Amino acid sequence: LLHQEKPEYISNFLKNASYKKPKINSELLATEEPVFLVDSVITYTFSSDTDSLFDTRTINVYDANGNPTLTVNYRWSSATKDWIFSFKNENSYDADGNKCVVTWYNWDSDSNDWVFSMKNELSWDANGKLTLQANYRWHSNINNWVGNMKIESNYDANGNEILRVGYDWDSGIN
Repeated sequence: LLHQEKPEYISNFLKNASYKKPKINSELLATEEPVFLVDSVITYTFSSDTDSLFDTRTINVYDANGNPTLTVNYRWSSATKDWIFSFKNENSYDADGNKCVVTWYNWDSDSNDWVFSMKNELSWDANGKLTLQANYRWHSNINNWVGNMKIESNYDANGNEILRVGYDWDSGIN
């Protein structure tokens, strides 16, 4: 299915996703100013005005350029009084620092292992403009990625987006 994209076409996920280059780069890291990257976050649920309980925990890992490469999310188990894996995502980047692949995993407590969930593949032009966003979902019954949707963009010589085309994957055909 091919159509000219309308704003409502983009799922909330892709519409709200940020794939711009991170503001932190090797030049910033080389300055004398301190650079702080969030390595972990713990959220709490307040059970009263004076008491709270653990809720979620997030651990972030960055590459040498300050790009987040791994984010692991946990949830608190009040039964075991311990953090339990929930989901994670892994990011990879090209030589210019553009995010190229984002892969999400869910924790499977039966197999005690991470299982694929979703993947986004991104392509950029020489000017750092996003030209392709492709989204896939993992299908365990065929043990493979299946396309969900993709968006292609073209730009003029001034870097203005002149065309955006969205495609939905037709699982009945493919």
